Amino acid sequence: MRQNAVLVGVLAASIVSGCGGAGNSSSPPAAAPIVSGATIAVGMLLGVRREAAARFTFLLAIPAILAAAGKESIELRHMHPDAQLLTLFAVGAAVSALVGYLTIKYFLRYLTRHRLDVFAYYRLALAAVTLARLAL
Repeated sequence: MRQNAVLVGVLAASIVSGCGGAGNSSSPPAAAPIVSGATIAVGMLLGVRREAAARFTFLLAIPAILAAAGKESIELRHMHPDAQLLTLFAVGAAVSALVGYLTIKYFLRYLTRHRLDVFAYYRLALAAVTLARLAL
């Protein structure tokens, strides 16, 4: 049981450290899908249901998302925004939160009825296209 806890802890740490990117505060989304897929896969290998592993992965992302939002809010404050920019920022944050919530809700429901094979095939195809474009 201790080995399982260590393995999940290492994956959690990789999500948090992977979300920072290579010193670039604007790169969290690039690392998150790869690591969350790994977290779900390892959870399933440990006997956790797909839906529970996905829920755990999304919960792990909350501190990183809140920290990124806090950091961006502090940077926004230094720009001395007017009321119109603050309103635009608030509407954007609210819409983003709503779309994120609905996407996660749909994805968790999808996982109760379907396997993750389609996502693996999608990632492999995307990797092949990316490598082919880089080779040009």
